[in-house]
Amino acid sequence: HSLVEKKLLGTIIMYPQMISEITNIVSKEDLHVRDYAELYQSIIDKYIKNEKIDVTNLTTVAKGSLLTDLMMEAGIYSEGKILAETVKMNAMLRMIFNDSFYTIQGIEHKKDPKEIFSLLQKTLEKTQIETSPKHNDIESILNELENERKTIKEKNIIGFPTWDFL
Repeated sequence: HSLVEKKLLGTIIMYPQMISEITNIVSKEDLHVRDYAELYQSIIDKYIKNEKIDVTNLTTVAKGSLLTDLMMEAGIYSEGKILAETVKMNAMLRMIFNDSFYTIQGIEHKKDPKEIFSLLQKTLEKTQIETSPKHNDIESILNELENERKTIKEKNIIGFPTWDFL
C-alpha cells in the first residue's frame, strides 16, 4: 500500500493540476502511512488556498528527503486517477480486513452476536457506498484473500498479519 501512496503523492507533486480530480476519489483517511496522510492534507490545504504546490512550499510540512523520494516514485499524469482509485480500494480492503479481524475476535471471545452482526453490517454498508460497480468484483477479492490465507498458513503466521499487498 505504501508504494502506491508514494507514487500517488509523487505524481501529485509533479502534476499539481490533477489535485481536484484526485480529491474526489481519495481522502486523507485513505492513506495508511501517517506522514503521507499529513502531506496529502497539506497539499489539499495549499490547493484550497490557491498556493503554489512544489517542493519548496512543501518542505515546511515534510523533509526534503521524503519529497525527493516521492518525486522519484512519481508516475505520469495519466496514471493519477488509477493510482487514486488503487489507494481508495486499498483503504477499503484494510477496513474489511480490520473489521473481519474484530469480528473473528468477537466470535472467539463469545461477544454478543448482535454486536458482531452490527459490525459486519456497517462494514458492508461502507463498502457498498464507497465502491463503484467496476470495483465490485468479489471473486477477485476472494481469490486474493485465498492467496493470502495460503501464504499465512505456509509461513505459520500467528495473530493478525500485515497485508503486504495493500
